[in-house]
Formats: sequence, structure tokens, C-alpha cells
Amino acid sequence: MKRLLLGFCILLMYHAKAQTAHPPKEDPIIYFNSIQKFTNNNLDQDSALYYLQKLALITAYEPFLKDLLHNSFAQQFRQRDLSKSDTSVINAYNRRLLFSKGLLQKMAFDSNKVLQQSARPLYLLLRAQDNHTDPVVLTAIANEFVHKELLPDNIHENRQGRYGLLIHQILSKQEATKPLAQELLMTLKSKLEKGQTKVTDSTSRVELGKRAWYRYLYAYANYIEAGEAQGEATKALLLKNAFDYSPDLVDQNHTSAYFYDMIMLTGGEKRSFRDDYFTFLESTSTNKKEVLAALLNTALIAPEYKNRLETFYTKNISPDEPFANYWRAAINRTAKAAPPISFTLLDGNAFASNNLSGKWILVDFLGTWCGPCRQEHPGLDKFYQSTVLQKPDTIALLTVACRDTKDKVTAYMEQKKFTFPVAMSDGKIEKIYKVEGYPTKVLITPEGKYITVPFGVDWVGFVNQYVGI
Repeated sequence: MKRLLLGFCILLMYHAKAQTAHPPKEDPIIYFNSIQKFTNNNLDQDSALYYLQKLALITAYEPFLKDLLHNSFAQQFRQRDLSKSDTSVINAYNRRLLFSKGLLQKMAFDSNKVLQQSARPLYLLLRAQDNHTDPVVLTAIANEFVHKELLPDNIHENRQGRYGLLIHQILSKQEATKPLAQELLMTLKSKLEKGQTKVTDSTSRVELGKRAWYRYLYAYANYIEAGEAQGEATKALLLKNAFDYSPDLVDQNHTSAYFYDMIMLTGGEKRSFRDDYFTFLESTSTNKKEVLAALLNTALIAPEYKNRLETFYTKNISPDEPFANYWRAAINRTAKAAPPISFTLLDGNAFASNNLSGKWILVDFLGTWCGPCRQEHPGLDKFYQSTVLQKPDTIALLTVACRDTKDKVTAYMEQKKFTFPVAMSDGKIEKIYKVEGYPTKVLITPEGKYITVPFGVDWVGFVNQYVGI
């Protein structure tokens, strides 16, 4: 959530500093800020609606509208357990919910078609929640959702996939609407399957976010269908699909694309569906290689599973080669070829990846202007001192300062007394390694392949597990 809001926070800070005696020029950030004010503090429906309409009027502003509506605002309709909350918390929640319901209804029937169409899927979810025990009304809502909201193949733009799956949850709890729930789920699965895309070198950040969203929701749809399925073979196939489409390394660098869906669908408890497949395999499968393949796939994405993989490998496979060799070969099969890196460091020494064959290389793309980078630097310097310098034959470290000046970087390193090696970017290397944000870390294998360390993970633990140190 912090990552998703960071850009807005920076822009809002900028506008706050730029204010003068003259009224600020209106733009989407002003509108966004005003909507937040009137939905979070003042609870003023008419004022909030006014600025929502402003965003809906201009095509270029629509991403702001949809981001606010389907992320922060939609959380007002997430089911919560308030049984242990005190009266003041419950009253505040009910007051906010009543306000949000009224505002959502106004959006859903607004004369502006963009605003209306953006709000309708969420509004239908709200109606389903309010009529969750009435099978007649639920049937009408579900039919409207299928025949109006699921007509286009793109069920991402207004998060129709998310809201459809949430309506499915409600339908499946009523015996009379269970067949309709199954029909809705099959329709959603078909749409989500059609939305799957492959990653190429030219795939944009926006498309990578959509890929992550479609994959997570398709994995979830298979997971919940598996819970309803009869027969071991059917359940195995569905859980395998949920396993295969759980977030991979690419998706983990775009978690914000499905973060709010994960919160609303699972309460944030299911970041992936791999453990469910493991549990099923371990209780039913006699095919050890099948279990091993599933564990390996997961450990490559979430290396905290590496120890579990090693234990299973050693115990069940009767390996002809040491686990370390098996692990390294698996990494190189899935990693990309690493373009050569050659720089002169700030201290005058040369760094050339081609001269470091046989070593792991961690490359960190950073900037002194980057807040998250600066927060990491004490830990990065500790990693350099305690790991890199202590194991020089195993791993090397290079940091590349991007969009920066040599004077600023030198002064920063001297002021903070950091010792890790730094090179100034040539303006090309971050494009070659497809750096989309800062900090970004890539880990190069001794064989010259590389993977991108997912943003937001415990990168020290990730690197240590991958390298085996």
C-alpha cells in the first residue's frame, strides 16, 4: 500500500510547497487531494462528487479516477469483523459506510458516462452485499453483472474481475444461488484466461501491471473452484493452475497492481496459492518428481522455500549431484543472459563483470535523490562489509548512481561514511537492465545470467538464499 501511494504523496507534497497567495491551477492532483479530503475528513458527498466529475471529464485524468475509486475508496466496502471493536469504532465505521454508500450511488447514476461506468461494478457489489440473504434480488444482480459488466473482454479497467469474484462469494453462500455462482465463476475464469499475456523485452510497465492483475485473479478463481470441486483429479488440476499463475518474480515487482484485490478477496492472507498445492500433493501424490518440480518453482520465486526444497531433494530423489549444483542449474535455466557491465568507480578502480566469472554479482541501481534508496543504504553498507568483503571469491557488489551527479554522490558517500563501491550511470545501463524504479537490484549468476530481485522483499535474505551464503 505504501508503494502504491508513494507517487501521490510526492505529488501532493510538491503542490503543498508550491502554494502562493494566488489560487493553484486546477489539475488531477488537486482534484484527487480534494476528493480525499471530502471522503476521509469532511464526509461531504456533494463536494466529493464535484471533484470526481472533474476527473471524469478529461480522458487523461481517468487513471486518477479509477485508481482512487477502485483502490482506496473501494476499501470502504470490504467486509470486516468488528465484533471485538468498541462502540466508538463501530459507530465511526457505520457513519463512514453510510456516507460511502450514498456517494457510490450518486456516482453510479451520474450523467457523466465515464463516472457512471467506472462506479457500476462496485455499486452492484454493494447491492449484493446489502441483499445477501435474498436469492431473488441476488439473481437479478448477478444477471445484470454478467450481461452488462462482463460484455467486454477487458475486465480490468473497472476491476469487474474483482467485483465479480466478490459477488460469487456472496452467491455461493446461498443454496438457491449456488448454480448461478458457478455460472458466474466460469464466465470470469474464461475472461481472466483470455487476459493472460506473455512478457517480452518490449512489455511496458502498465502492461506488466495488468499481467500481474490477470494472473493473480485467475489463480484465485482456480483456487476457489478447487475448494468447491468434487474428485481428486479435478481438484489437482485446479490447484495446479492456481499454483502456476500465482505471482512470479515479474509480478512481485508489480504487487501494487493486485494489492487491493488481494485485500478484498482474501483479507490479504493469500499472497500466492502455492502452499495449497504443496499440501495437496504431499497428501495425495506418489510422484516425487512432481512434488520436487512444484517446490523448485516456488523456491525460485520465494527462496525462503529453499530449505524445504533441499530437504525434500536430499530425502526423496537420491541425487546424483549435490543440491548446490541442482539449485544453480535451475536458476540459470530460468534467468536471462546478463549484458556485460563495465565502469570506472568513484574511487578510480575499474569494474568489469566479464572479469568476475565464477562469482555472483549484486548490482544495485540507486540515487541519492531516492528516499527508499537512502533508507536501504545503511543495510547495504553492512551487507558489503559483513558479506561481500568477507567472501570476495563468492560475491561482488556494484552500485550504480542514476540521474545523479558525481559531486552529489561523492558528498553523500563522504557524509554518510558509506564504503560500498559506486559508479556513475552512463544513462544506458538502466535501460539495458530495464530498471523501472529505484532502488532496483539485479543478481548475476557466476554463469552470467541474471534475475531481478523483487521490490519490497527482504533483499538480504533473498540474495543469501540464492547465493547460498
